[in-house]
Parts: sequence; structure tokens; C-alpha cells
Amino acid sequence: PREEVFEYAEDLVKTKFAGCFQEDKYPDGTESTVQRVGRRDEKRVLNSRLKQELGIKLLHPSYKSGLRSIIEQIDVD
Repeated sequence: PREEVFEYAEDLVKTKFAGCFQEDKYPDGTESTVQRVGRRDEKRVLNSRLKQELGIKLLHPSYKSGLRSIIEQIDVD
């Protein structure tokens, strides 16, 4: 689910850049971005047809490894 992807990405960013962001708190009862995004319609994509018909090999077999790769490449100065 989309909410799971956003939460995973948020955890990666907060781990890599600990101390760079203020913790978001919503005292007025408003929802976080992750909560709002999670309510949208889900649309899943199957990569099998893309890989079979076009012979494409994906660099990352899952969204988690792709997100980890992106975060690891960001240089913190």
C-alpha cells in the first residue's frame, strides 16, 4: 500500500538525516501527509509484462531497495 511506501521512505530519511528536521506534531488534529496520501485510490503495477515483452531488467527488485539506494546516494554536508 502507498501509505507503507511513504512511511518506509520517511523512516529512511529520518534515520539518515537525524537531527536535521523538527518532528512534525499535529496538535490541531490535522493529518500528516502520509495519512492523507494513504486514503487515495490504490493502483498497482505489475512489472512482469514490461520485463517479458521489452526485456528490461530493473535495477532494484523492490521499492525498498530502490529507496535505500536513493537515500544512500545523498551526501550530507
